[in-house]
Amino acid sequence: DKGVWFGLLDENWEPIATLSPSDVSEVNTRLASPELSLDHDGMKPGGVSTMVDELISPDLGVFDEQGRFEASNIVGRSIGVQRGRTRQAYFIPYVDAQGEKMPETLHVESSGLMSLLDATPCPSVPESWRGGFEVRAANAAGTYKTPREYSLVEFATRADGYTVSGSAESAIRTVVQDSIDAVMRHMGWELPHMVVDFSSSGVESPDALIRVEDDFILPTVQETARTAGVAITADLWWPGDEPVVTRAAPQSGETALSMWDHPVAVIRINQMASGGT
Repeated sequence: DKGVWFGLLDENWEPIATLSPSDVSEVNTRLASPELSLDHDGMKPGGVSTMVDELISPDLGVFDEQGRFEASNIVGRSIGVQRGRTRQAYFIPYVDAQGEKMPETLHVESSGLMSLLDATPCPSVPESWRGGFEVRAANAAGTYKTPREYSLVEFATRADGYTVSGSAESAIRTVVQDSIDAVMRHMGWELPHMVVDFSSSGVESPDALIRVEDDFILPTVQETARTAGVAITADLWWPGDEPVVTRAAPQSGETALSMWDHPVAVIRINQMASGGT
């Protein structure tokens, strides 16, 4: 009736149940991950709600001394929100269950798909990220208490000057997709969980030079996007949606129309008209 759908999503961003939340609050800030908070009934006629089954179960976390739920992060759950053709997924790092004997109300704080860019490495030499892990129990400094997994990659130094240049829109897209490709290749992931939309914004974008220093993606491109007036957003693509214009291959200048048989986070990077603020 309100033109919006709320749902609980599993670790693959596929729907588990439709929700009827209350006290919904959404905060959207440019170049930052959107935030969502909501309350939901913990009980339903005849028992507990799906939210309690999925978010407050013995193997998903524990309650601290103040009665707050601390997730064990064993499986991922998200809140899905769809308005028209726009769909967002919000990760759930925090759940507060309230009630004297049963979880009568659940309070959820969550962060949108842009938070992926804050948690994904941005390699200065993405071509060097090719995987091949080995377990070591010691290095030149001595023996580890716990064996560690190592993999050889190259890192830039401040004197190296690793940069990506071009129009701001194009340079940011390249940095983001190069980083995603590098991490996927390094981890041996074959199915993409995140892609950049390479469709043209149709707006002229100023020249930019992005210095890549092995930070995370968002802090690497954030200032360039801010000063150039480039918008960076993320939304959730589901099978059956319109194809996405993606880069045809790593380091390629060609694009292709892509569709998948699983949900994918689509990063959209577009120059705003008149430079935007």
